[in-house]
Amino acid sequence: MLLWLREQAAVAAVHYLFPVLEHRLSRRLVVSPQWRCELLLTVRTGAEVLSLLDVLPATFQGLPEALDATAKSDIAARMNGALSVREWVERGR
Repeated sequence: MLLWLREQAAVAAVHYLFPVLEHRLSRRLVVSPQWRCELLLTVRTGAEVLSLLDVLPATFQGLPEALDATAKSDIAARMNGALSVREWVERGR
């Protein structure tokens, strides 16, 4: 995925993470719990694609709230309509 991101993600674009659920890893307590996030990525073509990313909750600590309710609703609607990375790749971009 990292190579794909380097090749396809629009470097200057704004990308969005939305925490969806928390999961605990009983065998990897050092990195548990994690938040499973939906990730709305803008790719170099300008399309937005949806992926998943697991993030440690501490990553979000100290981040200021930057979006109002209207902006969050808009992003959620865009996420609901976005192709997954897999679908986007299968369609030939």
